[in-house]
Amino acid sequence: MFKRRLTASVMIASVLLGTLVSAAVAERRVALVVGNANYNDRNLNLSNPKNDAADVAKVLRSIGFETVETTDATKRDFERALEQFAMAASQADSVLFYYAGHAMQFQGRNHLMPIDARLENEFSVRYQTVSTDDVRDALDRSNGVKIMILDACRNNPLAERLKTTLAGQRRSVGNVRGLARIDTTQGMVVAYATGADQVALDGSSRNSPFTTALLRRMQEPGVEIGMMFRQVTKDVFEETKGRQRPATYTDLTTTYYLNQSDRLAWDRIKDSTDPTAFGEFIRQFPSSPLALTAKSRMDMFNRFVRERRETQALLDKLVEERRLLAEAAARREEEEDGEARRKAAEQQRAEQEAAKRREAEERQEREVAKRREQERLAALAAAERKRVEQQAAQRREAEALAARERQEREIAEQREQQGKVALAAAERRRTEQEAAKRREAEEQAKAAAEQERLEREAAQRREAEEQQARVAAERARQEAEAARIREQEQQALVAAAERMRAEQAAARRAEQEAARLRDQERAQLAAEAAQRLAARQGTEAERVEQEPAKPSAVAVAALDNPPAAGPRIQAAPADTPALVRAAQRELRRLGCFSGRENGSLNDQTRDAVKKYHSGRGQQTAAIVITDEFVSDLKAHRRRVCEPPRPVVSRPPKHEPTRSKPRSRPSVDRTISTREAPPRQPAPAASAPKGQRRMIGIGF
Repeated sequence: MFKRRLTASVMIASVLLGTLVSAAVAERRVALVVGNANYNDRNLNLSNPKNDAADVAKVLRSIGFETVETTDATKRDFERALEQFAMAASQADSVLFYYAGHAMQFQGRNHLMPIDARLENEFSVRYQTVSTDDVRDALDRSNGVKIMILDACRNNPLAERLKTTLAGQRRSVGNVRGLARIDTTQGMVVAYATGADQVALDGSSRNSPFTTALLRRMQEPGVEIGMMFRQVTKDVFEETKGRQRPATYTDLTTTYYLNQSDRLAWDRIKDSTDPTAFGEFIRQFPSSPLALTAKSRMDMFNRFVRERRETQALLDKLVEERRLLAEAAARREEEEDGEARRKAAEQQRAEQEAAKRREAEERQEREVAKRREQERLAALAAAERKRVEQQAAQRREAEALAARERQEREIAEQREQQGKVALAAAERRRTEQEAAKRREAEEQAKAAAEQERLEREAAQRREAEEQQARVAAERARQEAEAARIREQEQQALVAAAERMRAEQAAARRAEQEAARLRDQERAQLAAEAAQRLAARQGTEAERVEQEPAKPSAVAVAALDNPPAAGPRIQAAPADTPALVRAAQRELRRLGCFSGRENGSLNDQTRDAVKKYHSGRGQQTAAIVITDEFVSDLKAHRRRVCEPPRPVVSRPPKHEPTRSKPRSRPSVDRTISTREAPPRQPAPAASAPKGQRRMIGIGF
């Protein structure tokens, strides 16, 4: 019974564990490996990338990756391989992209260089290279783990030449040294041969320092991918004596193992019942997560062997006791049979002696008279009865002895059965105790896992609530700032309207006073009043001609002594999507804007304009985007604002359409789309001829 239970337990455990391991091994993994070494421009040739790509592809195939490999790829070859990789990735559980060769960053984006790339201007960077955004699109087709490895931060003279060319054209290039950091999404791992904006070493051996360490660590089974890349970083840092330090960015929610050869070895021994096989697995793969399972099974089998030996010893002891009891019973039976034969022989001998005596008596008494015949017959009958009685007593004694022997045998059998029952009960209690202990351990493990899950969910909820609180606070601050600006603008407009009404009222009162004086003096000084009135009208007309009309408080005008009355200048276009998009692009270049270039004058764009004015030491009033404001942004060549913090959200896949800036017309324009109401002219000193007068807020 014990053996059957042991066999069943081992079979169930093997089936369950085999199912789990088979599910892990059935995972489909796809990789794309690219190595560019021999460029059309021989000044760009590298010695290691082809070797790096070939060795990495070989190792990936050995650990279960379906690998698409291409070397010295042109732009067309690169895109064809990327297309094939994207189609395979859509059906894969995990995907990997490896690139060795030249690459560069341009305006904050990374570009991988095919061998036929010729970088002469910013358009050739976009259309003759392969953007890492396209690689990410291919990786994102998989729902599993996505890995991008770039051994491509080598010194690139073509990038430096492009930077020099565009700098001569007064075009902003930004940093082209090394690669820019790529924002990771959930389930993604990005590994660089060196840190952001740094240059990696090509090395003098068959492989680069980074790929040498990567190949060595990828062949170690059972190492979690984060730990593997930390070991690669340590190896490269020590190999280059601190001149190169790889960088890895990971966003995984589960544990992932790149080399799963330990699982293949496990498949070969998972159904074994030999503890030495599991001990050998632990020796070969000590860092594998399956080593704990192997140790558990090895301990379980060792424990079963010990228990089986103890049980066998107990069974042997019971068999020996049973044999001794059987031998004792056999000896008793032999002794009883011997006693019965002895008694039968004595009885027979007694009968023979009695017969002889009777014969002797008969011979002696044959001569006696017939009267003693009756006595002899009576004596013979008495002797016969006595013999019968003795035989009956002997039979009864033999039956009693046989009954006692049967009773002793039954007692021995009952004792043996009771020993078996006690042994079975002890075995059943031990099995039940072990099952109870296992259930208790499983319940404790489930409770701990549930507690950990609840704590993790609580932490996630707290983090989400804190993030919502921060977003709400930031939104409230932006709304308050916008309300304050609108209130300031409204107050400025109200103050301007009040001043205009006061001036109009003063003008009306002056006219009424003049009319009253004319009525009083008309009778006495008609001629003198007419002369004074004519002189006053002439003076007023001359002053009106010399002083221009004053614009509204929120407009900025630059007029060179215009006439008092004339055609109104058409307001310049403002806040159009094209102007806003151009301003967003220039504000990003100056370090003030980090949002999307979508042509929308949203809160993020307004904040960027405020940062720009604050960086220049100016005060911000009304925010209006005009062609003059965009031209002013383009005039700055250096960064005005501090670099923005990295945005968590993923950058847009396609750049927005950039409109060309409008050519400036010959006439001056204002940045306000509202027309100022007509005002009565007031005495004021006119600006000197040839000098512009600036009126408004923020200039």
